[in-house]
Amino acid sequence: MAIQNDLVGKHFLNQVDTIRQCLDGSLLVDTNQCRLDFDSQETVKVVVRRDWKKNCGKVAIVTGGGSGHEPAFTGFVGQGMLTAAVCGNVFASPSTTAVYQAIKAVATPEGVLVIVMNYTGDRLNFGLACEQAKSEGIKVRMLITADDIALSKIESDPQGKRNRGIAGTILVQKVAGYAAEQGMSLDQIYEFCSRANDWVKTIGVSANACKLFDQERRNSMGPNQLELGLGIHGEPGLEKIPLPNATDLVERMINLIFDKSPERNYIPTFEQNKRCVVLLNNLGSVTHIELNVLTNEIIPRLKSENAIIERFVSATWMTSLDMKGFSISIMLVDDEILEALDSPCTAPSWLPLRALNTKPITIPLYVQEEIVNNELTYVSVVDVEMITNACTALRDYKSMLNDLDSHVGDADCGNSFESICNLIEENIQQLPLYSYKKFFLSVGKRLQSAPGSSGALYACLFTSMGVHLPEDNSECTIEVIAQCCMSALQSMQEYSGAQLGDRTMIDALLPAAEIFVSTGNINEATQAALQGAIKTKSLMSANAGRSQYLGQESLAGHVDPGSVAVVIWMNSFATAKIDIATQFGNASG
Repeated sequence: MAIQNDLVGKHFLNQVDTIRQCLDGSLLVDTNQCRLDFDSQETVKVVVRRDWKKNCGKVAIVTGGGSGHEPAFTGFVGQGMLTAAVCGNVFASPSTTAVYQAIKAVATPEGVLVIVMNYTGDRLNFGLACEQAKSEGIKVRMLITADDIALSKIESDPQGKRNRGIAGTILVQKVAGYAAEQGMSLDQIYEFCSRANDWVKTIGVSANACKLFDQERRNSMGPNQLELGLGIHGEPGLEKIPLPNATDLVERMINLIFDKSPERNYIPTFEQNKRCVVLLNNLGSVTHIELNVLTNEIIPRLKSENAIIERFVSATWMTSLDMKGFSISIMLVDDEILEALDSPCTAPSWLPLRALNTKPITIPLYVQEEIVNNELTYVSVVDVEMITNACTALRDYKSMLNDLDSHVGDADCGNSFESICNLIEENIQQLPLYSYKKFFLSVGKRLQSAPGSSGALYACLFTSMGVHLPEDNSECTIEVIAQCCMSALQSMQEYSGAQLGDRTMIDALLPAAEIFVSTGNINEATQAALQGAIKTKSLMSANAGRSQYLGQESLAGHVDPGSVAVVIWMNSFATAKIDIATQFGNASG
């Protein structure tokens, strides 16, 4: 019998009901955590601190909720934070039984603080479990987080108690974990965390709703819309807004957090020079590039309010499966709360909050000394006429090179070589013509700004040639120059990855260099380059360069234009000239 796949869309899962496998996978790689045994109905899915002792003399901290928000909350179980986290199915509250089992597993004589986000199912199931525990003599208090400011106050709820708990909850949980480690009593922890809870507010925004594994994605937004305040289970938000840039979006969101209108659940008593910490939370699939851009907007915006940003963290802490969205949480702090947030923590997903730099730290760029002809009188060893003849030849065949390249590349090979020639010829008299070594190094540096891969390859070739040439011009014999050509070519091959037979300029350069090393004869070397270039016409695959993404049908019968360019400039040096037009004028097929 075939197994029915209830998954909708592409997911890396075995089945829709996958939380048990999710927990076991997580626990295989975290030695600080363990879990309660699964019950027969698999409703009990609870992660616990592995080092927890019920006689430790400290209050336990328990939280939880529906899955789909990972790493919240199991990722925050550890010393200095949560004692246990209870998991429901995706976006479903854990059962009362599961919460009760968690409380029983970690309860100490000092008591248990249960932290619950403000959702009806969580309040009911966690609340009922607390009552059951109290009936057995366990000291329990429940704290409800409601940091979301997206929902405006209504007449029946003047205190804004219907506001949802979202990412700011994690900061409250960290404060609770610290307080428990300090040995505070249950009542003291509750009061301390209540202050932190009152002082944190959050607003989120999303470009789409999340997608559940067994459902199609609900798409209630247009292609150029965002939803401000969209809930972490896909609940309606404050409003749909036209897609703004990052600057305007951050401005709008922070304005809402500070909005003191009667209907807003704004951050309390925020005044100039107030100290705060900021959490930029990734709701699922926002890229790190976008998060860094948002960071660069949030910090200046808060500083414009004269806020003192004590700590900042950008993290993926409370997600909504794959939601393309983020939230901003701002928590006011005093010394005690800041110490709590900075305290050590072994929870696997907690990231230390960081202090800000006053501005980006930079190191000055190295200013490379320009090698120029600063000699008042000098003897030129570089034959300028040879250089200009090579450049003229390449420009003369610009159209032909572009035509050859149109079959195997971007049809711009001739244009690229024209740019290379222009860079060499511009102010050539200011180049260090009195030194072979310095001349090649200087040309190599100038070609670093040449376009395309040809510019980079020739920049590498010239620079490497300059590296290998001796300082003393008198030592630059034909034999030495030939060997330096070969060494420079080998360096270029190493960096480019191109080898003989890959349909690149190497197919012309390497045979020419080998002949030049063995004979020192430029005419023979040019003939070797010609034969190598012609051979590329019969090579049916390209493993590097412009043609490596083309199939045999696109390559058949076409020469590589880069190898033809080699023949052109080498031919300008030779005394026995090759008729380039005859050899390659019809080489495009």
